Parts: sequence; C-alpha cells; structure tokens
Amino acid sequence: RSNPGILKLEKGTVIQKVHWNDIEDLELPEVEKKMLPVEELPVIGYFVDGEPSTKEEVEALDTLNIESVMVIKDSMQLKELNTQNNTLYTGIIEVILKKD
Repeated sequence: RSNPGILKLEKGTVIQKVHWNDIEDLELPEVEKKMLPVEELPVIGYFVDGEPSTKEEVEALDTLNIESVMVIKDSMQLKELNTQNNTLYTGIIEVILKKD
C-alpha cells in the first residue's frame, strides 16, 4: 500500500506494523552495544649489535660510533623472527656499531 509505515519482521513474518505518525509505539528490542576492536599499537624491537636494547639506549648512542642502521618492516622477515623468538614485533631497528 502507499501509506508510509514501518514493519517489524522476524524471519519474514510481520510482527508489528505502525504508521509513521505512530513511530513511538514501535516496540524494538534493546541492542547491546558492541565493543570497538582495539587498535594494535606498533611494537618496535631495538637491537644494538644483535643484542636486545631499548629506544632510549639507541637514541643515546653517539652517532660517530654507528656503522649502520637497518629498519626491518618486511612482513615475511618479521613473521619468521617473531615465530623463532616468540615475540610480536611490528618493526625492528637494528644498529651496528663500528669496531674499535
């Protein structure tokens, strides 16, 4: 029909029908609010000459003593490393120091 209204259906069966003027009479079930997924924060692993380190220790290094810095973000390398070491790194920063 052309009368504007709202139907409440359950598996294709009309449970309730109201005219749009009577919308307040529509009985709807309470819906539980779903929790939003927690955004994963990046977990960066810091290594100096192959040994685990912290961001603060790496930032405190004298740049004249650093031979190279490698940043690993390749998912295959990270997956392999995380599997071997039982870690959850999303990135790795590896610092190689100059040999004295």
